[in-house]
Amino acid sequence: MKKLLVVDACINRKTSRTERLANALVDLLLPLGYQETRIILEEENIGHLDSKRFSERDGLIRKGDYSHRFFKYAKQLQEADLVVIAAPYWDFSYPTLLKEWIEAISAMGICYNYDERGASHGLARGEVLFYVTTAGGDITGLDFGYLEIEALCQRIGIKKVVEVLIQNIDIVGNDPEKMLQEKIASLPELVKATITL
Repeated sequence: MKKLLVVDACINRKTSRTERLANALVDLLLPLGYQETRIILEEENIGHLDSKRFSERDGLIRKGDYSHRFFKYAKQLQEADLVVIAAPYWDFSYPTLLKEWIEAISAMGICYNYDERGASHGLARGEVLFYVTTAGGDITGLDFGYLEIEALCQRIGIKKVVEVLIQNIDIVGNDPEKMLQEKIASLPELVKATITL
């Protein structure tokens, strides 16, 4: 069975429109033969890379020792056939929890390697990453979170990045629930156009 990795960076999970949109997408993907692993970042307590942790991580990588718990996130990503990231638009990008996960998966020898000329080569096997986000206002030209995820995927070898975005959802006069339902209704066509069975 193919592996679907869902990375949930939503904070207000009971009311999160980003999470509702991501869950609707996952509900369409699971019947296609994927087995889900979900990481709820708020519950993981990954932590950021301070000087001590950075030195420890790099020392383990130099020795080729990937047994530490910190590397489990990189291994999950490397083995995933499909990835969904749910991350609301916060302060020009995404919540800090997602940055901690990105630091954890950026492990040389698991998700990428360098050749003898210093060129980076991705080791992740995933074909597609869906980046699901919602924004209260217009984020045209300011969606730096998506741009970072797109660049990350290029480095680690995920071939296609698809953004599932609702913006302007909190503009006065807009109907957030209607906008959400319209986007959810468009998901089957997006999945059909994106996933090769």
